[in-house]
Amino acid sequence: MPNLMVLDLRKNNFTGSLPPLCAHNTSLNTLEALDLSWNRLTGKILQELTRMNFLAFLNVSQNHLVGPIPHGLQFSTFENDSYGGNLDLCGPPYQSNVKHVVHHMFLNHLSLNKMKASHIFLVDLRGNQWS
Repeated sequence: MPNLMVLDLRKNNFTGSLPPLCAHNTSLNTLEALDLSWNRLTGKILQELTRMNFLAFLNVSQNHLVGPIPHGLQFSTFENDSYGGNLDLCGPPYQSNVKHVVHHMFLNHLSLNKMKASHIFLVDLRGNQWS
């Protein structure tokens, strides 16, 4: 796949840690867009992703990723939404004090104390069924 520019793997219900994409397949080094969102991926975002020099779009949101976001030139350009929904992901450019509570089907109330309300500056509650 030497000409592959976009790899969209979102909403596949993948589990486990992020695979070392660059180490196993050098043709992926030319990817311009990688979407791994809405899976059940765990572990850290690998530092080796910073070697994907052409990567202009990355979305790992709505997984279970942890730890710091790698430092790399292109990682400072990705939108915060690219990392959202990973409650244990931290560091620049993403700040973990943004809480997304989208489509959780809250029917009665929501306790902001459970979400550490003193550190929240944005709460996204769209897609819920308030009564």
